[in-house]
Amino acid sequence: MTSRISYMGTKHDLADRVAEVIASCRPGRLLDAFAGMGAVADAHAGRRQVWTNDVQHFAYLAGRCRFTDPHGPLPASRMRELVAPIYQQNMRLLKEQNEKIWTLAEKLPGAATFEEFEFVFDRVSQENLMHEGAYGCFTATYANAYFSLPQCAEIDSVRCAIDTLRGRGVLTQGEFEWAVLTLGQAALRIANTTGHFAQFLTPSASNFKRVSKQFGRSAFDQWLVSLDTLKPSGTTEWRSSNLATRSDCDALLKRLHSSSDVGVVYCDPPYTDDQYSRYYHVWETLVLNDYPPVTGAGLYRPDRFTTPFSLRSKVTGAFKALVEEVASTGADLVLSYPSNGLLHDVGGNPLEILQNAYPNAELIAQIEHSHSTMGASKGSATASVSECIYLGRA
Repeated sequence: MTSRISYMGTKHDLADRVAEVIASCRPGRLLDAFAGMGAVADAHAGRRQVWTNDVQHFAYLAGRCRFTDPHGPLPASRMRELVAPIYQQNMRLLKEQNEKIWTLAEKLPGAATFEEFEFVFDRVSQENLMHEGAYGCFTATYANAYFSLPQCAEIDSVRCAIDTLRGRGVLTQGEFEWAVLTLGQAALRIANTTGHFAQFLTPSASNFKRVSKQFGRSAFDQWLVSLDTLKPSGTTEWRSSNLATRSDCDALLKRLHSSSDVGVVYCDPPYTDDQYSRYYHVWETLVLNDYPPVTGAGLYRPDRFTTPFSLRSKVTGAFKALVEEVASTGADLVLSYPSNGLLHDVGGNPLEILQNAYPNAELIAQIEHSHSTMGASKGSATASVSECIYLGRA
């Protein structure tokens, strides 16, 4: 486990090069407008005050915890002690209400053959799981899909415990938020997926061993590991002056005035025609705990955000608006965009768009990079491309 969360398109391996470009920009705060898990903000710890922004609840939570919270998570040993009674009670309620199917579900990690696994898996899938009087959002929504029934019950029971402790004043808001963030990291570690939440693995003869192994991992144990390994970025003093917001980038930039302290805006917009909210929907449910109705093979929420950067008919207009809005603030603009991005596919040119608002804009670097294909919905999980870094000076 690492001190940060790495997920799909995160650019930890490119962040230092991006930081070198940003170092040459105007003084002032760095606004990371599509922050994700905060790779670029991380690279500026102690160098420049940062403002992380993302439209997704979980990404916002990551920015808020890692870049603005003064303390960090409670140690796992202390958290285990605090949550144990409430956690165990919620687990008992869920197990008692689903006792027969729970016993079957516990057999899945030990299935010796696909036929045995498939028989039990199908039985569990047919059940209407109960959660009366208990926290059961993940149990009701994702059991026997992204997670096993016991794993979902563990996630729900952790959430029950930390909600209760926050309500009693035992956990501060910051400690609660770190508990949710680390639970999200644990969920990613144990999930029955290929590494992202766009869709879970449907068991087959070729992959059931992998599915059964993931189903056998403890969400609670992984959560405790995350509590002891995920850390805030930089120093307490540096974090105290940082900002984190949850907003659509377009709406945020329209509210940003030239009188702000932002000296440079970094933009790493979506680059494929896959809506990236597909990859955050499970985490959104984790944060909101709102028992959403879900649909489709990926069990998607009904309120997923749609970005114009992933629509062929709108990507060019989205880029033009982005560049014009940043330019209107008087800040420098640093843009990352891959050579195989959707804008190129529709005949657009990032540099030409930048030069309309920043006449001296230039392509600063082209870095060969194994790039995420946003979950490989249409091919391999990564592709070798050039990551292009553009700079527009105000």
